[in-house]
Amino acid sequence: MPTSSHETRFFAAVAAAASLLCGCGAKAPTKGATPADPGKPDYPAFHLGGPLHGATAALPAGKLRVKWQAKAGGGTVSSAAIAGATVYFGGGDKHFRAYSLADGTVTWDYDVKADVLVTPLLYEGTLFFGDSSGTFHAVTAANGAPLWTHQTGTEIKSSANVAGDRVLFGSYDNNLYCMEASSGDLVWKFETSAQVHATPAVIGTLTFTGGCDAALRAVDIDKGVEVWAAEMGAPVPTAPVGFDGKVVVGSMEGDFACFSLKDGAEIWRQSVDGEAFFAGAAYKDGSVVAPGRDNGLYCFDAATGRMLWQKESREGYEGSPAIAGSRVYAPCKDGRLYVYDLATGDKVDSFDAGGSLNGSASVGRGVVVVCSEPGDLFCLEPAAPTQ
Repeated sequence: MPTSSHETRFFAAVAAAASLLCGCGAKAPTKGATPADPGKPDYPAFHLGGPLHGATAALPAGKLRVKWQAKAGGGTVSSAAIAGATVYFGGGDKHFRAYSLADGTVTWDYDVKADVLVTPLLYEGTLFFGDSSGTFHAVTAANGAPLWTHQTGTEIKSSANVAGDRVLFGSYDNNLYCMEASSGDLVWKFETSAQVHATPAVIGTLTFTGGCDAALRAVDIDKGVEVWAAEMGAPVPTAPVGFDGKVVVGSMEGDFACFSLKDGAEIWRQSVDGEAFFAGAAYKDGSVVAPGRDNGLYCFDAATGRMLWQKESREGYEGSPAIAGSRVYAPCKDGRLYVYDLATGDKVDSFDAGGSLNGSASVGRGVVVVCSEPGDLFCLEPAAPTQ
């Protein structure tokens, strides 16, 4: 699929994120910046933003072990952004922090005054995230200094995405918001008939979002008007994922469906009995890995919808998996981070976090970061295999 100007600008920002250490839009000094490493890319947004593939470079070989562990407050359901030498994370204790990637030391602490329920977006030296009070924050990544806020009607459970110089996110006040990244000025808001839970995908000139009104909607980024809507028959909390002229999304009644980006025509649909799709799927090399909230993890053929493999779980998957190389990193409500082979579904590793993993997995700079519901933030790295 051709890369749009919006996507080009976003991924250029991703590549530069490690060296952007000043305020919004400012050029960072090179002194002290972490050199770019194509083998250990950043993870600056939920599923890397843009079309929300959630696929990145492979981690080094070895079983996962704890690099460091920190506290982030009980009730945590959020996930981290990783860039340069820093992990950015807000949890269930009403604080948003920057942690040293090397040892977990807190380098700055921003008092949010509400729980953070989302993955932050790092764009041109600024962090963007919403909170449980409905406030959307823009914070300087270098030191946690606040830049601007915007108040919505109620809680924000949608992570942000970026299109050019515009930041997009949903709120439980039924609106999808589009803000100027630098100023915080409202460009437009698009009203739906129910809460907007899903992180919006950005593909070309359109943004795609699902909501509790049971529809997947394509919205023009420049004008804020609906281009098409596809009915799912049940609430759509999952983040849409775009690829090859298609977009896929799941519903709370176990339907997982694929539509044409152009006009919303349905291409295929799979119904999984007794399942609910709540968190966003990940995509790579023709495979879509979708977490089921109640029963398991499912891998679909992206072209046909045929199920390639599934992994049953008594607890289910509340957060989104990430794909690194040929492996799927899936946080489970049973308290384990499972690592599966993307092609076969075979389990190759697991890590016991000691508490339900309700947030998504973030994979960047050679590590995996997850947080348990009790508030234990883990930075995991592969241990070199012994000879």
